[in-house]
Amino acid sequence: MKYLIIFASMYIALNLNINAVAKEKSERMLLDGTENLLQFGIDSTGNWWAVTEPFSGQYRVHINGKESTTFSELKGLKFAASGNRWAFFGRNHSGWNIIANDTIISFNASLVDEIQFSNTNDAISYSYIDAGQEKIVLDDRIIPTYSRHGKYFVSQKGKRFAYVSKRGNSYIMNINGKESQIFDEILPIGFKYNDEFLFAARNGNLWEIFQNETPITETYKNVSEAVINADGTSVGVIVKLYSDYYQTILFNDEYIEPLFSNQYDIIQDLVLHPYEPMLACRAMLNNSYFVLLNSTEYNADEGCSKPQFTYDGSELFYIFCRISCSIGINGKKYKLPMQLDPNYTFAKKPKAMNICFPTNTSMCVQEIETNDLYASLLIDRICNPIYNRHTGFYESLASINNRLYYMGIKP
Repeated sequence: MKYLIIFASMYIALNLNINAVAKEKSERMLLDGTENLLQFGIDSTGNWWAVTEPFSGQYRVHINGKESTTFSELKGLKFAASGNRWAFFGRNHSGWNIIANDTIISFNASLVDEIQFSNTNDAISYSYIDAGQEKIVLDDRIIPTYSRHGKYFVSQKGKRFAYVSKRGNSYIMNINGKESQIFDEILPIGFKYNDEFLFAARNGNLWEIFQNETPITETYKNVSEAVINADGTSVGVIVKLYSDYYQTILFNDEYIEPLFSNQYDIIQDLVLHPYEPMLACRAMLNNSYFVLLNSTEYNADEGCSKPQFTYDGSELFYIFCRISCSIGINGKKYKLPMQLDPNYTFAKKPKAMNICFPTNTSMCVQEIETNDLYASLLIDRICNPIYNRHTGFYESLASINNRLYYMGIKP
């Protein structure tokens, strides 16, 4: 029996190679559990945050090791895309405040709504309701809004705003105070780099894409998804044609005309390249499954994750599984040595042959060309991991017995 156990252990080690080669790890306690740990996370640039409850009904925010005073209510924590600024709403005995890095601003409000940062210069904007009047604070102005429906948008430099307004059973697009015609439905998209605002809108059964007040496409049966990249240079949409097929459209001022994909039975999960005029999505035609990169088809499977670009845009990757799992990297397929849930949130270092993902018990790094699997400490809860280009580590936060830990594994 003793030799059977030794043989079984050797077989598992040889075939799974769990922690077979030492990788550089970094695991340290961030909060010691003296306050009840409620929520935590890490943003795409590596800023970590947590919300604790030191006393019943009193809450505190921790950001990168710096703790706030206590508040009776918290809402809307948000980081700028650059990672250099953050803000949240906090209510104390005197009313609502917005806390932005080292600045605290008090204001009268019955309800607070959302916080926005501009992309170019991290200019802050926020919205709230005071005495029944909706207001947006933007560029040192307090702007009243009327029957706002959904989120509002700020331009790249934080000078202009846009939002959908409801008028009975209809909608209008308010762009920096100027109202559009009335529509039956509106899908707002966002501001371009030149301050022009794009949105999709329906009148009757006809959908069109608009730039400010001007339609820039023919009519479609539906517009199911629309995205704009961070710097406002590229816009991608998924439209449904009157033939009931779907198609993607890519708008970029580098092109004289928009780029159209082929037509498919289904298209979904649209993403944009962070810098270049490129889009990716999942598609299906005649029960064959693909990941599209503009008009290029990469073979996939029904159980396919949402495609992702690495932070620098050098790689497009996605996981797909049927009997076994594979990863596609820029169209090249690599079989993975273990089953993965495509619904996981994956992180990948550009050009590295490994991926990082969370499980119910740890943060894991799977080598793609070998069977090596690396895991962090066993945990109770974990947030989605990132690849931090500043530290060179895959990183996540996890709780163990109400303590908060940083988890890092170097690819």
